[in-house]
Amino acid sequence: MKKVLGIAAVLFLAGGLLLVASAPKIGIGSLGFMLDEDEQQLLKLAQQFLEAIQYKDFKSAAGFHNNEDKDKVDIPKMIERLFKVKHEVLNIRDMQVTKVTVDSTGKRARTFFNANIELLNSLQRRDKNKKKVTERDHSDTEGILYWQKENGKWVMKLESSLRGDGKFNNK
Repeated sequence: MKKVLGIAAVLFLAGGLLLVASAPKIGIGSLGFMLDEDEQQLLKLAQQFLEAIQYKDFKSAAGFHNNEDKDKVDIPKMIERLFKVKHEVLNIRDMQVTKVTVDSTGKRARTFFNANIELLNSLQRRDKNKKKVTERDHSDTEGILYWQKENGKWVMKLESSLRGDGKFNNK
C-alpha cells in the first residue's frame, strides 16, 4: 500500500511539474507567477499603458516611449489612423494582456492584448415607427505592443505598436 501511495505521489508531482512547465505565459489573474522578472515587468507596463489609453490619458501613455521620442508621439493621431475615427468616439473597455514574449537576446519583447471597442454615437437612425434600424458598432479586437530594452529599461515602440490597417470590424 505504501508503494502504491508513493508511486501515486510521484506521478502527481510529475504531472504538476509538467503542467507548470507547459502552461502558457499569461499574467492576468491566472499564471502570472510563472513569468520571469522581465515578463512580469512587461505585463505591468502593458497594463498601465492600456489603462492610460482606456482613460484617454495620452500624456501618460506617451511616457512609455523612450525619452527622445515621447514628446513627439501623438497617440490620439495614431489611434485615429488605426481605427479611422477620432479617439473621442471610441470607448475602449475590457482590456486584458493575454501573452508576453521576450526574444532570445532579452532586448525585444511583445505583449499581446484583447479589448472590446465600442464606437460611440453610432446609433444612426430610427425608422418612422421609432424602431431601431442600426445597433451601436463594437468590436472585439486584438493587438500587440512592441517593446525594447534601452539602458536596462523597457520602452515601447509606439509607432509599431499603434500602427494598423484602419478597419473597424463588427462581430
